[in-house]
Amino acid sequence: MAIFVQHITNKKTTSMKLILAFLLTTIGIASYGQDIKQDTVIEKLNGMTDKEKINYLSSNINSIIFIYPKKAMDYLDYYEKIPIVQQDSMKICYVLHGRGLCYEMMGDYSQALDYIFKSLRLAETIKDSIRIAYSLAEIGFIYENQSGQYEISLEYQKKALEIYKKLKNYHEISGAYNNIGNSYRILNQLDSAVYYHKKSIKTSLEHIDKSQNAISTLAITYTSIGDDYQKLGYDDSVLFYKDQARVILEENNMQSILSDLYYGYAYYYRQKGDPEMTQLYLLKSLDIALNIGLKKNQIACYNGLSLVYEDQNNYKKAYESMVKRSILIDSLNQAETRTKLAELQAQYDYELNKHKIEKLELDGKVKDLHFIILVYTVISIIVIAIIILISLLLKRKKDKLLAKEKDKKHESERLLAKAEKEKAEILNQELKLQLEFKNKELTTHALNMMQKNKLLQELTQRIDAFRKTASDEQKNELRKVKREINRFLRSDKDWDLFKLYFEKVNDNFFEKMKAINPELSINDLRLGALIKLNMNIKESASVLNVAPNSVKSARYRLRKKLNLDIDDSLYNFIQAV
Repeated sequence: MAIFVQHITNKKTTSMKLILAFLLTTIGIASYGQDIKQDTVIEKLNGMTDKEKINYLSSNINSIIFIYPKKAMDYLDYYEKIPIVQQDSMKICYVLHGRGLCYEMMGDYSQALDYIFKSLRLAETIKDSIRIAYSLAEIGFIYENQSGQYEISLEYQKKALEIYKKLKNYHEISGAYNNIGNSYRILNQLDSAVYYHKKSIKTSLEHIDKSQNAISTLAITYTSIGDDYQKLGYDDSVLFYKDQARVILEENNMQSILSDLYYGYAYYYRQKGDPEMTQLYLLKSLDIALNIGLKKNQIACYNGLSLVYEDQNNYKKAYESMVKRSILIDSLNQAETRTKLAELQAQYDYELNKHKIEKLELDGKVKDLHFIILVYTVISIIVIAIIILISLLLKRKKDKLLAKEKDKKHESERLLAKAEKEKAEILNQELKLQLEFKNKELTTHALNMMQKNKLLQELTQRIDAFRKTASDEQKNELRKVKREINRFLRSDKDWDLFKLYFEKVNDNFFEKMKAINPELSINDLRLGALIKLNMNIKESASVLNVAPNSVKSARYRLRKKLNLDIDDSLYNFIQAV
């Protein structure tokens, strides 16, 4: 099933543009086109004061700038030549902004951006906040229309919005919210689109008066949020907001926008597969378009009706609708051609008269021209020479300053590197001293243990020798003393202190050994620690309070638990742990 031409809901124009289009429609564009053909606007300027010319021309420029941009450009040329305009920065700003809009309407976006940026810079110079905001917003629209750069467009629109907020210009705030929402819808960021459209509606309802401009802005925003929900698929919300717009437009008899809205209803119902409602709203839109002469809307409606009638197998009405559409297209093209010819003729006449005036002025000044050129040439050469000389002097001074700064920077880096190196050496020295101290503590404690055990063992041997000749009572006392010595030799208190000192020097040694073989016993770990301290078998036997042969056996068992081959060094292995 064919789908008729999609209804354009993504508005890319400001609220002011939409409102101007609506006002132009209601007063009749056709009659104004006749005025342009005859160029009565220029004729009426004769006999007016400068102030009257400014008011009259600005009114006409504002009325046609979105319809006949080339003619608006001619009027801006006349406007700019009025003496008091050339002395008023705000009016010059108006001219620059107007030319930017004309070029935008003609599709020359590069020129449009150039003039709008000039307008922005001048507005910033004279600190005219509202014109700054207008320029920022327009730059956003040009980026959007030129290449679909919606992200950049949004940045400028939001900057404009912030200025409107500071000025408490609620009408422009509402319009800016609506435009930002439309941009987010184009980017398919529908949550953001709904958010900004709702803020637009809230601002309109709370602050804006009941003027035609304010009412039309509110209606357009209701339509926009309805379009958001249509993309989201929320049918109830779509109809709710479109109905809100319809009520406003019907109550205020805003026929042009109402025709667009009815066409939007038809498009919605066409998508939903409801031919009856589609036909109903197409006929409503067509009725308004016929009454007020909206030919483009008539073309769209006849196209939609032909598809509806075709689906109903009513080929006669479908054919009649297509014939009416074709006739309208032909007449519209002819009307546009006639208007174009009138514009070209008016432009030709204007250029011809301008050239005649310029020739007369040139003839009167030609005698002084060569002298003026010579004077300007000499002055220019002198000025250029001075500029070059000053530039060379400034460059030399700048180079010296840069060289001096570079030397300072290098010296600072050198001193910083030296300080860092000295700091690192001091830190390494401190760490080395700490390690030496801990090693001394550990060695001292191991030696103490070894000497104490050796002394106690010797004492035990003497007790055994003395018992052979001692009395029974003395033997009992000696037995108690020997038992106490053996208990002291088997005490873990010294080993706990040894472990504390040892792990200060050898972090996590016992945990690493356990990770190699979880079945290692406490005695295995103690032997490993003594090997780590480079103690020989005799020294280890003294510390462990066992015979040297027992140490040899213990070293053999430890090798097996550590899965070492015959050629592997137990000492080297443990030193690597």
